[in-house]
Amino acid sequence: MQVKDRLSYQALERFVLAQKPDLWLPMRYMSGVAFITRDAYGHAGTKVGAVPTTNGYYFDGSNDRLVITCPKLNYTSGDFSIMARINPSNLTGYHDPIIRGLESGPAQGEGWEMRIRDSVGVRFDTFQNNAIQTSNGGANILSVGKGWTVGIDRIGASVRCIINGRDVTSTAGTHIDPTTSARTAKIGIREDETSYPFAGLLVDLVVYGQAMGQLSHLAYHELMEEIA
Repeated sequence: MQVKDRLSYQALERFVLAQKPDLWLPMRYMSGVAFITRDAYGHAGTKVGAVPTTNGYYFDGSNDRLVITCPKLNYTSGDFSIMARINPSNLTGYHDPIIRGLESGPAQGEGWEMRIRDSVGVRFDTFQNNAIQTSNGGANILSVGKGWTVGIDRIGASVRCIINGRDVTSTAGTHIDPTTSARTAKIGIREDETSYPFAGLLVDLVVYGQAMGQLSHLAYHELMEEIA
């Protein structure tokens, strides 16, 4: 690791860990099929197919994924935040940076999901049995072949969608608490390990069990701009 790169990582590490995340995946600095997340909880995970590069994990848009056992992300009430640094190679249709749960349908629905799409921007859903609430924003902002910082804040029944530290929410749903879920978290694909595969680089992803606010998203974005 070069000196500038090491200093940038140290600054990112101080920022991320100071607020005690429930999950942190600094994928630019990770390797191995089996891994432990870099947060204080050390969740066990498995990498399937995603290729380590100097800028993060490359996902092929087929079924590459990370599968993580992390009960801390079973958010059934309260506030939380997701922040992720991505460099997508395909934005046609939906692509999942992260999901923990199962989309609502007949006699099913639990947990929550964040996805991206060029014509939608960032979309976030909460699920219950046969019910779904959606917020989204940032249509036609994201593009392929460059780095973006995407995320959400859930504050009670409200969700704010954020791109590069800017609140871009255009559709604000009234979010009911997600139904409890014992499923693993999936990074780069949906629960079925087939749908909404991410294509491109996932550089970093962090989840907090509190709403961090727009200024924290902006600070994270500025740190990621120094790295990838």
